[in-house]
Amino acid sequence: MDINEMADMMLEILPPDGSAMNSVSARQELGKLVKREIGEAEFEMVRDLSLMIGTIKWGCNQERSIALSEALEHGGKNIPCHPAKPDSDDSEKMSQNYQSDDPIKLESQTSTKQDEPLILDRKSIRSGKYTKWAIDLSSDQLLALLWMVGEYGIRSSLEKPEIFYGNQGRRETARRALIEFVRGKKLTLEAAKKALRSSC
Repeated sequence: MDINEMADMMLEILPPDGSAMNSVSARQELGKLVKREIGEAEFEMVRDLSLMIGTIKWGCNQERSIALSEALEHGGKNIPCHPAKPDSDDSEKMSQNYQSDDPIKLESQTSTKQDEPLILDRKSIRSGKYTKWAIDLSSDQLLALLWMVGEYGIRSSLEKPEIFYGNQGRRETARRALIEFVRGKKLTLEAAKKALRSSC
């Protein structure tokens, strides 16, 4: 396993809500994931590559702590995710049939203005030429879609499409998932995570 693959794993060991983890704990968690001891020098190489790519940043609440550059899982703190528990990996079975115009809501447990729920109006989605495919998305599938958007975005160069950062397999998995979403094959959040892990 090379340094690029381990840099990708930093996305899995750091708290998805964007909170910081000290470097010692992060090194230990990375070691558990790769099933071997990670030396300090090796971890610093992995950490510095992740910092350079921009997937992680220095934390502010502890000395030498690190955190995800963005809260990849929930888009911010205190925004809960309630993924469905599939009986199989067949994501199409997880699609909910929305006959009504109930909005897609990603709600917060807090009442502050900053954490107001994100609400997408299904009527607006239906009326859009390029958004009709998303009319029956569940909140869990919407989170999976946003995860794939972020996964592809952080690994792609704005100026040169042929350049990628970190693991190319994860970027390709995210690219294919975005296309499949539009064509009707919708993933749950858990299925999206599994697909990305298996592409490493």
